[in-house]
Amino acid sequence: MQLGLTDFEEYFSVPRGRVLWSPTKKTSIVYHGNTTTPERLQKIADEFSLADWESRTDIHYMMGDAIGDLFDA
Repeated sequence: MQLGLTDFEEYFSVPRGRVLWSPTKKTSIVYHGNTTTPERLQKIADEFSLADWESRTDIHYMMGDAIGDLFDA
């Protein structure tokens, strides 16, 4: 309910990801799914006060038809 979902929506209906620090690259990495827009990525970077960051898609955060790839692997 906190995410604005109905009782009939599944876990995979919720966009998600993670933000990690890469000590070797000395930069932050925002891992996300296929539906994350560049504008949303910028909001995430702003929220975490990230000055130097990059984004990468991660199969674990995919949504829609791309979810099947996770289970077919």
